[in-house]
Amino acid sequence: MAGEENPVVDVPLSEEDSLTLLEANINEASLALDLFLDNRISECMNLLLKKSEFSLYHSLGLSAARFMYCVLTFERSDMDLARDTIRKAIEISNKKRRRINLSEYFWGSDVNDYTEEEIHAELCYAENHIMYGFLTFAQDQSIFALIKAAYRIKVGNDTYNACQQILQRKKEWKSVALKKHFEGGVCTGVGTSNLILSHLPSRLIKVLKWVGFSGDRHEAIRNLKAAASIKDGLRYKIVALITISFNLYMEQYYGLGKGDIQWSRELIFDLHNQFPKGVLVLAFLGRLRQLSGDTDQAIECFQEALRVPIEWIQVHNICFWELTWCYAMKGMWKEAADQIGILRGQSNWSKCIQTHIYASLLYMHMLESGDTSLREEITHEMNEIPKLRRRIGGKTVPVEKLAIYTSARYFRENETLHVPIYEVFYFYNILSHTGGKAERIDPILANLEKAKSAITSNEDVPEDKMDNYCLVLLLKGACLRYKKCYKQAAECFAQIIQIQDKIKQDTYIPPHAALELGITYVEMDKLSDAKEWLEKSRSEYKGFLIEAMLHLRTHAAFREINDREATRMNEECPSNQDCEGLLVESNNSSAGDIKRPSGFGSWIKSFV
Repeated sequence: MAGEENPVVDVPLSEEDSLTLLEANINEASLALDLFLDNRISECMNLLLKKSEFSLYHSLGLSAARFMYCVLTFERSDMDLARDTIRKAIEISNKKRRRINLSEYFWGSDVNDYTEEEIHAELCYAENHIMYGFLTFAQDQSIFALIKAAYRIKVGNDTYNACQQILQRKKEWKSVALKKHFEGGVCTGVGTSNLILSHLPSRLIKVLKWVGFSGDRHEAIRNLKAAASIKDGLRYKIVALITISFNLYMEQYYGLGKGDIQWSRELIFDLHNQFPKGVLVLAFLGRLRQLSGDTDQAIECFQEALRVPIEWIQVHNICFWELTWCYAMKGMWKEAADQIGILRGQSNWSKCIQTHIYASLLYMHMLESGDTSLREEITHEMNEIPKLRRRIGGKTVPVEKLAIYTSARYFRENETLHVPIYEVFYFYNILSHTGGKAERIDPILANLEKAKSAITSNEDVPEDKMDNYCLVLLLKGACLRYKKCYKQAAECFAQIIQIQDKIKQDTYIPPHAALELGITYVEMDKLSDAKEWLEKSRSEYKGFLIEAMLHLRTHAAFREINDREATRMNEECPSNQDCEGLLVESNNSSAGDIKRPSGFGSWIKSFV
């Protein structure tokens, strides 16, 4: 590796040569990103390695690539390599930042005195710190590691804010291209930070604001759209990947299953035109088809992606995960179990969750096929689930608690379960994959009716069956809501709440019924009723399974209410607002003074 790197020679460059070199390095980093999206991973890495010891953007690109790889593998050795690479990139960017004197430290410096390289060094410094912070927490979930991670993320966030002020206040730019790349980076960073923070529950946001974090969703969208409007900028494809990932994954799992699908569709089609055989792009295209309820087309996309060879086989794991849900949505339980089985053998992500899904799919296959020989394997897998748990900060991951609880329920009820995979559907929001289409929802409703009939033939439910009966009602109501049968859905949730005192074990059902009732009222545009039930869901119930998921979805529902109320009052900006000029020069910025956020925690920098 060392033999491939160019020697570092500290020869002073003229300002013109420095600008030319910086532009060339950015262009090479952009080329490396294209190679990555075109599945040419080795070429991408070799290009970045050549100048990674001294170039701002080669070191940043290498850091991002190794960070992404360790996220995919979750291997300790890959995390260590990524951490060392990011640390080196931080050193390189810090070395190229503007040196400030004591007066500037206290009173701020004039941004017009910054060179283009110094400005880009600030931006790269912020991006590297954000990655380092997340990686620190992923490697070690101790309280001390959490403090270190929070410090790194805060430094990155504060530096982004400083970069935003530079963009607003700097009057003279030597290079239009470098300004464009800088603006794209600032908008991407500020937008992504605001987007993630705005998605967190309000009680957590209050704590984060106390230590200097804040998130505004509308500000996030404006910045991300501004970055996406710079199509020839380095970070256009990056902001596209971030936006697509957020709308097609985070909004689906932790929100209301909505997201800006139309914008994501435009970005995916643009990337697909450039990289028609890109595995990651094909996976995104498949996900888009999946969320539209076009399951067969989604399967074709994922299978096409799996046929394309790629050195990072972990990218294929995304396809195996999604194929699991495509086949499950079609009721093809054996095929779905095969896909999650392949994933279990290749992925180091939660074995506990994967085993839970695998066992649940086998159970559904056993019920429909009558193949009782599967029971022995199902029992073995259910018994393994508690042994595979992972702990973060000394606590079990919330979604793994569901898996462990299902395992305990299985043995508590004499190796019997009621529609186990549909419970997983609910918590992972897989019902959003139906696209609201009756042909996808009706078979699920039919199976739920069978399960309900197996529990009781009338409304007189035995006490020992009440938990299972309410679970079926919750799932039935959720399906009806996606089918837009809101009145029937509300009746299911209301019935659960009426008999909630009879629930003995599954105490998570009543709060989720209240949440679902609130969301149903949002869809019916009965916002006062919606607020009442959403508030009850998060304040009147404590200590139940998957509580964090409920708070995230409740927050998303309140956000939807706020948007609807704002639309009614005509307080939102027009939808066709021009993104250009988003970051205009400040009226009171004639001096262009800016303070670098380097005071907080600087004395602990040596050990953080």
